[in-house]
Amino acid sequence: TRKESSAASDVYKRQPTADAMAAAKQHSSDHLETYIWLTPLRDAQLLRARPRLVSIEQLSPTIARLAVVSDITAVLFSAHCDEIEGAFSDGAITLLGGGQPMYIEFEATRPFEIEDLLSCLRLRSLSDTWE
Repeated sequence: TRKESSAASDVYKRQPTADAMAAAKQHSSDHLETYIWLTPLRDAQLLRARPRLVSIEQLSPTIARLAVVSDITAVLFSAHCDEIEGAFSDGAITLLGGGQPMYIEFEATRPFEIEDLLSCLRLRSLSDTWE
């Protein structure tokens, strides 16, 4: 016998890519931004995102602020620099496409030159892991 499915289940089954998502945004003094994927990432047909750096500013000898954008949604976007010891403020984030920049900061354990950070900076997303 055929089992009836719910409308929500039918919608879920028709989601072909990870770009099908629901978003909740609250812009106030307490900023909240949440993205819910309607397709499990392991089953998503991810398109190759091209995250890129649009600006970088040195805020102090040990901190830099980066503005990054992507042509399409970059799932689990992260920035890496193996040559300078430090950490980025955010990792494995959803970088939406469309040219709206997202700002992240890099804080090093020692002073660094912005040119050194630029030379080792790597921008990646989940779609890069399948190559």
